Parts: sequence; C-alpha cells; structure tokens
Amino acid sequence: MKNAALIISILFCLSFNLFAQNRPDTIQIAKNMYAVKLTDNVYEYTFFMPEIDNYPANGMLYISDGKVLVIDTPGHDSTSYKLIDWITGYLKAEIEGVVITHWHKADRIGGLNAFHEKGIKSYALDLTISIAADKKLPVPQIGFKDSLELNLNGKKVICKYFGAGHTADNIVVWLPEENVLFGGCLIKSLATADLGNLKDINVTAWPNTVQKVMDEYGSAKIIIPGHLDYGDKQLLTHTIELARSFKK
Repeated sequence: MKNAALIISILFCLSFNLFAQNRPDTIQIAKNMYAVKLTDNVYEYTFFMPEIDNYPANGMLYISDGKVLVIDTPGHDSTSYKLIDWITGYLKAEIEGVVITHWHKADRIGGLNAFHEKGIKSYALDLTISIAADKKLPVPQIGFKDSLELNLNGKKVICKYFGAGHTADNIVVWLPEENVLFGGCLIKSLATADLGNLKDINVTAWPNTVQKVMDEYGSAKIIIPGHLDYGDKQLLTHTIELARSFKK
C-alpha cells in the first residue's frame, strides 16, 4: 500500500509539473515552486514537500502598492529564500510580514527563520506560538488571541481563529477587498476524498469550525485550501461533509 501511494504521489507531481509548465497563468518560481495570479493583487503559490513524497502545498501572497504580505512559508529555509528572492526580484515588492496559519513544519512554519533573518515580521495565533516553542520549531514573533486585523497599505487583512479542526490552532485569512479567503489546511480541496493528515485533528470540532467560517466568509469568490485546487464555497461544504462522515 505504501509503494502504491508513493507511485500515485510521483505520478501526480509529474502531471502537476507538466500542467504548471504549460499553463499560461502559471509562473515558475523555482524548480519545485510555482505561482498563479488569482486577482490583480493576489497570488497563490504552490511548493512540493520533499518529506511527504513531494505532495503540493499552497501559500498566498497579497500585494498592495509594492508591499507584500506572505501567508505561510515553504517547509524549508532554502525554499523560503527562493520565494523571497522571487518576490523582491520578479514582483519588485517589499515583504511587510508573514502570517502562519498553523504549526505544522512541512507546509506552514518550516521556512520561517529565512524571513526572520531578513528582518521580516511574523504573526500567528498565540496557541501556534506556544506549540511551536514547545516543539522547538521556528517561533512566530507577534501573537494574537482570536483575531488580528493587519493593514497593508490601506487594505485590510483579517486573520481569524474559529476553532479546532485540522489542528488545534488552524486559522483562516480573509481579504475583504479581494473577496478571497485563505483557508489553509482547515479547508479541503474538492479533489480531496479524505481528511488527509489525521495525526493532530479534532474531528468532532472540525465541521462546526468550518460552519462558522462559512457563516462569516461563505460569500468568498475564491477560497484557497492548504493543498490542491482553489475553488469557492463548495470547498467549505465539501470539508464539512468529509469531517461529518469521518470514521476512525
């Protein structure tokens, strides 16, 4: 079963690479990292996690008048440096800060020290900071209890905690002027048939947490999950259904 899963993962990554290289709206950042422009001011970036069979993970970039806010980091500092160079070189923008949406190293927090070394501020839920420190992971600098509103050159960025799900600390990031929601690993792509990494889940809370997200941000035009394809409100209902039907 393990070998079959590895073969499927390799085939997926090969097909994704071919797809990404042939899409006119896809920009190659590095060998295993791509960006797609979703609006005039929002990019989804996708990188591959070497420690998890090169499975793809998504982050987000929000741009306003030459300033950028990064949502989540690649899993390694070496990959983060490439992302930073692409932002400052290709986008010709200055990175104002980084928001971490939960504590998992491979796809969210692992490349954070590269940003810190560049003097870039980082933000996360207090609980994320506590877990990261306890697990000796890179530790975000600025914490918040339930929600945080950032100002990126006059544009609002709302970071909000609705409850546990994929992890105890997963948050979402809302861009009201773009009508874009970054759901991170709390939200599953329509291409996903299960809940993925089960190690740290709270399956009892998960559907209720996503329902709260839907009640507040269900009108989002674009929703970016932690992995695979972005979509719209259907991702929220899909995630709720997956969590409700989950059986250990």
